[in-house]
Amino acid sequence: MHIAGIEFEFSPSTVRPNWLPQQISPEFKRAAEGIRTLSEDIIEQRRAKLADEDRDQPPRDMLALLLRAESDPEVTYSENQIRDEVATFLIAGHETTALSLTYTLGLLAQHPSIRDRVRSEAESVLGNEQPQYEHLTELPYTKRVYREGLRLYPPAWAAFRQATGKARLGEYTVPAGSAVILPQWSVHRDKRYFDNPTQFDPTRWERRSPNSVSAYLPFSTGPHSCIGSQFALSGAALSLARLTQTFDIDVPAAELRDLRPTPTLRSHDGVSATIGPVRHG
Repeated sequence: MHIAGIEFEFSPSTVRPNWLPQQISPEFKRAAEGIRTLSEDIIEQRRAKLADEDRDQPPRDMLALLLRAESDPEVTYSENQIRDEVATFLIAGHETTALSLTYTLGLLAQHPSIRDRVRSEAESVLGNEQPQYEHLTELPYTKRVYREGLRLYPPAWAAFRQATGKARLGEYTVPAGSAVILPQWSVHRDKRYFDNPTQFDPTRWERRSPNSVSAYLPFSTGPHSCIGSQFALSGAALSLARLTQTFDIDVPAAELRDLRPTPTLRSHDGVSATIGPVRHG
């Protein structure tokens, strides 16, 4: 993904016409082949395990569902579809969640009172238990903190679409076939839709439900919105609670300033942090 970020960082050259030749670097080709090979290895490992499992038991994961459906006469897969689905989940499910946690932990480092409140909630709810999905209902503040981190630093910083027909967009006419870029980064920081838009304020989600705000779209929107949004929200909130409960993660404010619009919102050279056990008192 680091190589993909370098290859596809958003710039005038990335939105050039289709008829203009595009040179793909050998490094990116090797990285892409690595993802494909990894996906194929995961599929074969899961296929081997499924062969030993009771077929009357319902599949317990996404890949098992896809593989079991191969024998369904009503299901037709295109060539390499399962491999490509696995690659998508690997990239979208890990890269974006890791980035969002990085940025949210960075924001907490700059707002110690908010971090203390997350830690207190986590200690009360989790204690020494392993975080479970059932804990989520008891972590409302932690979930609001993560939602606010997504607002200010959406890992998917923009949604890219192609107009299937001529359409009006405000005072503009969008011709059929046009590329349309919807930048969540800009919309999420627009004062028309959010009070004090650049302020890290998790309590704003006490006054408004994220689902009621059409301008809040960290997972995009419409029929092509992120299929893994609830999975990401659940896993990230539990991770945020446990990490904050266990560690002091200090991130200088400057670390969140040099971010690049690659396929995801990425730091140019990583995010440096000092990590240690919680300092009580």
